[in-house]
Amino acid sequence: LEEPSDEKFDVCAILGLPVDRFGVSVSGDTANICVSPALVRLEHRFAIPDFIKESARAYWYGRISIEDAESYPFKFNGLSGGPVFGLKRISPDAIRFHVIGWQFGIKRHAGFIYFCVTPTYLIGKWLQQYFNEHG
Repeated sequence: LEEPSDEKFDVCAILGLPVDRFGVSVSGDTANICVSPALVRLEHRFAIPDFIKESARAYWYGRISIEDAESYPFKFNGLSGGPVFGLKRISPDAIRFHVIGWQFGIKRHAGFIYFCVTPTYLIGKWLQQYFNEHG
């Protein structure tokens, strides 16, 4: 799978449910749960550092600077397993969303957080193989 290119996507972002944005209120026998999802913009135009190429099994990476990450009103715990989207403006009034894959790991290095992403087509192949083997 190729890295997302400017021709394919204008912006890439991960959607998740940060753990520190969960809330619970209890009143008598009733409990209310409040969850606030977060969408985090990922940079996708960079050279992948050698330490990632040699040590990780992801097929795509997005990143955010640690400085930018600290400006968010939440921590990133809870984003794992979230979908990663590619967004492309197709007209002045329309943006198309593409599901690129699912985030499965985070690596920190040299002032950046790298989000490791498994692409959708690979997940589909794994599921197909599993169901073929397990009926």
